[in-house]
Amino acid sequence: MSYLLARTLTACVDGVGPSMGGLAGAYTIKKFHMGHSPSLIDAGASTVQAMPLNASEVENLFYSKTLVADDFVWSNGKLLVKCVCPPAALADPKVFSTLYLEDSNGALSHGMVKLPDTVLPETGAETWIYIEFPINTTA
Repeated sequence: MSYLLARTLTACVDGVGPSMGGLAGAYTIKKFHMGHSPSLIDAGASTVQAMPLNASEVENLFYSKTLVADDFVWSNGKLLVKCVCPPAALADPKVFSTLYLEDSNGALSHGMVKLPDTVLPETGAETWIYIEFPINTTA
C-alpha cells in the first residue's frame, strides 16, 4: 500500500546516457510541473499507483516554474529539488497529486504521485523531490 511513489522516467535514461558519452550536450533538470492525476489515485483505498515510465504529459497541469541553481541541493548521493508554488500564484484552489520534473530535452524525466491535497492561493505549496544515485528505473 503506497500513499506516495516517485520514479525516474525513461526520458532521463535517454538523456543521461548520450550526455555521459559526449554524444549530446549537458543533461539538466530545467522545470517542474504540478498537476492532478485522478487516474493514479484510489481514493477508497487511500493508495496511489505509479505513472507510466514513458509519461509525456502532466494531467490537469496548474503550475509550472523554471528551476534556478538555488532550487537544487546535492547531499549524500541525492539531488534534492525544491519545487515552490508561491502564495498568490494561483487564482483558485487546485487539487495537487502529481509533480514532474522536465529535462533539458523538454521531456518529463522524473515524476511523483501522492495522495491529493489542495493548494490554496493564499498559501501556495512547497514540495521537495529527490533523485537518488545510482538512478534506478525499475521501482
